[in-house]
Amino acid sequence: MRHTKTIDIWELIEFLRTRDASISDPVFGPGFRAAARLRDGLFLPCVTFRNPDLTVDLALRRFEETRGNTELDPSVGYRAVAASFITKGSSVGAHEIAGVEASPFAIPESMLREALLRGETSMGWTTFVGEMRDSQRFWFGTSWSADFFEMPDGYAATDLVKVFPGQSLEGRCYRERPAFECFIDNL
Repeated sequence: MRHTKTIDIWELIEFLRTRDASISDPVFGPGFRAAARLRDGLFLPCVTFRNPDLTVDLALRRFEETRGNTELDPSVGYRAVAASFITKGSSVGAHEIAGVEASPFAIPESMLREALLRGETSMGWTTFVGEMRDSQRFWFGTSWSADFFEMPDGYAATDLVKVFPGQSLEGRCYRERPAFECFIDNL
């Protein structure tokens, strides 16, 4: 097993802030999307980096709202809320990251905002068509997360030049990709 040195946190922050890979979330605030290589060599192609403050504030608020409320269904009660913040996500500590690079699955924010402009196309589903530099068009869709999307073979998210919100095509739909979160205090 290969172990390399952890990336300097200020170098990591500088990299994130100087790339066109930011994303804004009304609940969790701004984030930065990238790929990360861990100290042991593992490559994570989809990582959203955020400051933890808004997530911690939300967790504390939800804990207070549900603590001791016996009228709540157990599926939304205190224990369920605690579980959702503690065990439901996938995260990686900044101390495990040896390097970062652009993620080929992070659609530029301006284009992503345009793609999601109409909101849900149908209940719990958002779709759009993306046109690539070579004029090929592909269908994209998500039931929830929009930080990262699968890409057709031979393409990266930066190859997108135009999006058509609310539209779909016949054939394969390229879906959201699972991602890790990394919280950094000074971000």
